Amino acid sequence: MWLTDARVVDVVRGQVLDGVSGEISAGVTLVNDYPPGDPIGGTSVTVHEMELMQGAGLHPQLALAGATSNAARLLGLESQIGTVEQGKMADLVAVDENPLSDVSAMRGISLVMQSGRVVRDDRSAS
Repeated sequence: MWLTDARVVDVVRGQVLDGVSGEISAGVTLVNDYPPGDPIGGTSVTVHEMELMQGAGLHPQLALAGATSNAARLLGLESQIGTVEQGKMADLVAVDENPLSDVSAMRGISLVMQSGRVVRDDRSAS
């Protein structure tokens, strides 16, 4: 039996989510591993991957850590990046909603700082 492209995507997505769910249950530390690139699903690849992780059962805080502190630790750069602390690179984003409740809040980035400088500010003046 041949599967249509959409059906193959659904089958593979289900298998991947099942695998991630098993890793979560086993206590595996997860990191975002997809390189930045073209938007997918109306957002960045990183946010999309965090949404998939949350959808597989990972708590939003751990999905965020997969893109920040866990990734920095994996790269051996945790003393420079990955968390907001004095002496670390000041690259961060601000969102209007709480991503600790739902990582989809990361779709609404309203402020971006790079090396301690605001490089994008979409907040309305109040």
